[in-house]
Amino acid sequence: METDNKPILIVKLGATFPELSLKIGDFEDWIKIAIASLSCSVTILDAKAYPVLPEPRLFAGIILTGSSAMVTDKEEWSECLKPWLILCANTSIPVLGICYGHQLLADTFGGKVEARKEGVEIGTVTITRSLKSQSDDLFKDLPIAFSAHTVHWQSVTQLPPQAVLLGSSKLDRHHAYRIGNTIWGVQFHPEFSETAMSFYIQHYQDQLIQEGKDPEILHNMITSTNAAHLLLKRFVALCFN
Repeated sequence: METDNKPILIVKLGATFPELSLKIGDFEDWIKIAIASLSCSVTILDAKAYPVLPEPRLFAGIILTGSSAMVTDKEEWSECLKPWLILCANTSIPVLGICYGHQLLADTFGGKVEARKEGVEIGTVTITRSLKSQSDDLFKDLPIAFSAHTVHWQSVTQLPPQAVLLGSSKLDRHHAYRIGNTIWGVQFHPEFSETAMSFYIQHYQDQLIQEGKDPEILHNMITSTNAAHLLLKRFVALCFN
């Protein structure tokens, strides 16, 4: 089978809030919208419903979504993904992990994920690329600094030994990395719209106030994230090249 005829696999690791998904869809829908102009076929797989995962070579590339779960909880469905992700790496199938997917990849390949002592990083933040990102196929043509939406109570505190740091925010050093030539992780959400980001801040406003954060300021800082959004298209384009 030629790569051009293979679908992109979106592995659903969790869901957004039902009241939001009723209005604008879920994580996998937002990803599909972002890559729609590339006219590639897409397969959705719910990781919690598939104890036996498919052969990675059946797909041109794989995208791991975010989740409200915590990687450190080591849930059975999540731990079952680790040997499969190693197989993906060994067979050179491109993989992009988003938020929970980013953390799961780090945990799988020898990194460390921990709760954030300073609480959640949420809202539109600035991602600053590293020097090594200048030679990275996925990041090299993005702006040196760009806006991205994020929401996470855990972070990758130690990268896997073979990982290359690609981007950081003010509050999280390990926002993006690459392992080998085909595995990428991004803590931020390239699939989020401004509407989604606003909803998350509104939903968590009481907890944000408890953590000493100002929801109104966070709302006012929401902006478009075109460069981060472009990352999804760039990844899929790489899968077919």
